[in-house]
Amino acid sequence: MLASRISNRNIFRFNNDISSLDVFISNCKEKWYTILEPTEGIGMPLNIQIFYHICLLYKGFIVLFQKIFHIASSLLVLIRSRLVSRTHNVVYDFASKRKIAMQVGIIGGGIGGVALASVLRQKQIACRVFERAPAFGEIGAGVQMTPNAVKIIRALGLMAQMEAISFTPHAVLGRNWKSGRVMWRTPLMETCQKLYGAPFLHVHRADLHDIFVRQLSPDDVVFGARCTGIRHEGDKAVALFEDGSTFKADVIVGADGIHSAVRTALFGQEAARFTGHMCWRAVVPCNGVVDYVSPDSSFWLGPAAHVVTYYIRRGNAINIVAVSEAPHWVDESWTLPSSREELMATFAGWHPNLQRLFSQVGDVFKWGLFDRDPLSAWSKGRVTLLGDAAHPMLPFLSQGAAMAIEDAYVLGNALAAAGAEKALAFYEAERRPRTARVQLEARKRGETYHLSSRFDVWKRDLSYLVRGLINPQKTGLKADWVYDYDATAVHMPITA
Repeated sequence: MLASRISNRNIFRFNNDISSLDVFISNCKEKWYTILEPTEGIGMPLNIQIFYHICLLYKGFIVLFQKIFHIASSLLVLIRSRLVSRTHNVVYDFASKRKIAMQVGIIGGGIGGVALASVLRQKQIACRVFERAPAFGEIGAGVQMTPNAVKIIRALGLMAQMEAISFTPHAVLGRNWKSGRVMWRTPLMETCQKLYGAPFLHVHRADLHDIFVRQLSPDDVVFGARCTGIRHEGDKAVALFEDGSTFKADVIVGADGIHSAVRTALFGQEAARFTGHMCWRAVVPCNGVVDYVSPDSSFWLGPAAHVVTYYIRRGNAINIVAVSEAPHWVDESWTLPSSREELMATFAGWHPNLQRLFSQVGDVFKWGLFDRDPLSAWSKGRVTLLGDAAHPMLPFLSQGAAMAIEDAYVLGNALAAAGAEKALAFYEAERRPRTARVQLEARKRGETYHLSSRFDVWKRDLSYLVRGLINPQKTGLKADWVYDYDATAVHMPITA
C-alpha cells in the first residue's frame, strides 16, 4: 500500500543519499575547483564534468521525490484525521479496514468529567456521564484558571464564554499576614499572554462547570447514579451502580473525585494522611473592586496559616480560601458548614483588611486537607482515572481543576486517534509524570507558607526578594513551569 511505502525509513534513506552526493560534490570542488571559478590552470576533465553534472541532476530528482513523499504522507494523515472526526464514534483501522465503534462511560460529573465529555463530543465519540447527585448545582467557590488550563479552553472554542464569566488579576502578590507588606509580586495581566500563550483568569467553579455542561445534550448525563464497582467482560468494561443497573463501554473513566469508587475498584482502598491543615472557603458579593481587596491573587502568609483572596465573576464577588494548621481533622468533604465567627476567631490579629473582608462573610464551609502519594498506575484494562480520582492534590498551587482539564483534553484526543488500549497507555504515560510533580510541588508550598520561626521566615522572604529581582516569574509560587505546559501541543499519532 502507498501508506506503507511512504515511511520514515525511505525518507531517511533519501536524506542519506543526498548527504553522500553532497560529500562527493564537495570533494569535486576541492580537487577541481576551476570548473566553478575558472582560473589559469587545467580544468576538470570532461568525463568528470559529465559525471559531476549527472550527480547534480540526480540530487535534484531525489529532492523532488522527497518533497512529493512528504506531501503525500501529510495528505494521508489529514485524510485519516478527517475520517475519524466525521464518522461519529468510529476510529478507522487502516490495516484491516474495520470500523471500531467507540463508547466511553464517565463516572463523575465534576469539572474533569464534563470537560472530558465536551472533548469527546467535539471528536464525535459517544459518551455518557454518570453523576451521583440528583442535579448539577451551585457548588464550590473560586477557581484560578492558570494559562495552562486556559489554552485548552481556547482550543475548545470556549474562550468567549470564559471571558464573560471571569476576572483577570493584575498579579500574584505575597503579603505579610499582619503588616500587609508585599514580599513578592509576579505580574500576570501584562505578561501571561506573552510568556505562556494564554491569560491567567479567575472564575467561580459553578460557572466554569456550566461552560462544559452547555456543550452536552441532556441524554449525555445520567443523574442519581452512584457507582459501586467495575468489572471487565472481554474487551469491554462494565460500570456497576447502586440501583443494580450496569453500563458497558469500550472505556470507563473514573472522574469521581477524591473518594473515587473506580480507583478503589482498580487498586483497593487507599489510606489518606491528614496534613494537619483545615481549610475554609467563602464567597463575598461586591459591586466591583473594593479598596480593601486589591485586584490580585493575594497570598497572605502567617505563622501556621495562610489566606488567599481574589475576585471572580467579573469582579462582582471575592473568593476566600483560608488555611490553618489544626490538631484535629475534619472530613474531606467540601460541604461541612462552619461560621463567620469560627473563621474570624481562627485568624484573629491578622491584617485589618482581612478582618473587614471576613466580617462580610455569609455561608462558610470547611474541610480537612488530606494528602496522598502519586499513584504508580492509573489504568487497568479498559478502565482509567482522571482528575482528583487519579491525582488528588493539595490546593497550594491552585492546580486541581487545571490538571483535570489537562487530563480531559489529552485523553479525549488520544481516544480519537487510536483504539482504547493504545490511547490509555499514551494518556497515562503523558500525564502521570506531570501530575505527580505538581502533587509533590504543592506539598512543598504548604510547608513554606506556614513558617513560624523568625529566622526561617527571614530566609524565605529574602529568597522571595532575590528571586523577584532576577525573574518575577520564578519567585513566590515558582509556578512558571506549570503555566508553560501546553496540552494542546500533545499529539498521539493516529493509529488503529
